[in-house]
Amino acid sequence: MESENKAIERMTVDRRIKQMTDEEILAEKAKFQNASDDEMFRPLTIAIAFNISASYLQRLRCEGGGPTYQKFRRAVMYKKSSVIKAFAGRELEH
Repeated sequence: MESENKAIERMTVDRRIKQMTDEEILAEKAKFQNASDDEMFRPLTIAIAFNISASYLQRLRCEGGGPTYQKFRRAVMYKKSSVIKAFAGRELEH
């Protein structure tokens, strides 16, 4: 049951990204790019900034090899500097 709920959450984030307008997507990218290295972001913003899916971020959390993250209650949060370090070879989407 718990894994089903996690799958629904991931699908919800990926679906939310697909439903966003171009302006909303550009705003999320700008928010990430203009933030300090210590600022924390949810998977939605990371997925948009690096043009990856939320389910891919989930897989990296489970299998390793991705950015370090913190959990605040149930919310997964990534520090900008950790994400940049993990995806150093990957271009930010502009």
